[in-house]
Amino acid sequence: MRYIGGDFAQCDLARCLRKGNDTFDFFLTSSEYKPMYFETASDGLAAMIDEITKDSSAEIFFPDNYCRQTIKVILGKATNKNVTVTFYDQLKSLLKLQNKQDSIKILLIMHFNSVFDQEAIRSFEELDSRFVLIEDFVQHPLEISKRKGKYSINSLRKILPLDVAVCYGLTSKDNYIQDPSDYYKLKRKAERKKTEFLINTSNTDHEKQYLKLFKEAELSLVNDKIYLAQNLDVEILKTIDFEEILAKRRKNYKFLYSKLIGLSDIEILPGDYFQMMILTGAQQKIKVKLAEQGIFTSIHWLDSQTEISRNELSIPIDHRYDLEDMNRIFNNLSKILIG
Repeated sequence: MRYIGGDFAQCDLARCLRKGNDTFDFFLTSSEYKPMYFETASDGLAAMIDEITKDSSAEIFFPDNYCRQTIKVILGKATNKNVTVTFYDQLKSLLKLQNKQDSIKILLIMHFNSVFDQEAIRSFEELDSRFVLIEDFVQHPLEISKRKGKYSINSLRKILPLDVAVCYGLTSKDNYIQDPSDYYKLKRKAERKKTEFLINTSNTDHEKQYLKLFKEAELSLVNDKIYLAQNLDVEILKTIDFEEILAKRRKNYKFLYSKLIGLSDIEILPGDYFQMMILTGAQQKIKVKLAEQGIFTSIHWLDSQTEISRNELSIPIDHRYDLEDMNRIFNNLSKILIG
């Protein structure tokens, strides 16, 4: 049975590369701030917090559905420990935020499968006068060129087998580590082991091993160091065929959307190419039943315990798959909902 979803394998990288010698850097745009490349978005966000606060007391406003484990990782990596966290309801209450006057105020805006419309741009301009703004493009990584402020970050590890986060706004490379982290080394081992499993799917030991390694890699993200992306990964990034990847992802997304839109028991969240994100009252049932059929979904912001996290389910639509795979997802999901 062909698996759909889950982490990338080492063999997935080759199908992402451009066929010619030309390069296409999706993120280089005219800007006074040159991009810096970190291993993860958490590394980049920790670096921004340190540069903005410079050891002064600070209050950081996160969207209320932001992953709590990710916040723990970010603050653990940041040198400045004199930081407090406040949560706000994304978009609805941005202009109502009350901030303390005796500390630096940082507002993190998460681009959730969309970028600013005109109303949001006006809000951004007002907020920019009251806060130091950081735009988080992790859920919309290829739109970072549309950033409106100084500081912005994305992450490519959810759409590519590369551990690179592109960051704008930083001016210093002080105290950042170029050597690969334990996370990076464990992730590469896991990807190699998953490739071995895909070559011989009857070897369940390989499956257990790569799942264990991926889990160990995620756990190792909790540390007190900020890691830069590996130079080789950055060079490979410049040869990725983003146009082809986007075309395949959007084709899969549109096809699956056209199928799912007729199902009454789910709500499709706005999207384009990242993942097919739905809301459903049967989140856990669907996740378990699809996994039994070799279709592996994910849940975003699960530990935030917000209403959206209790009902959200992300379905893979990425460039590893074709319309036949999307049809298989739809058929299995339909059976679960009807049954």
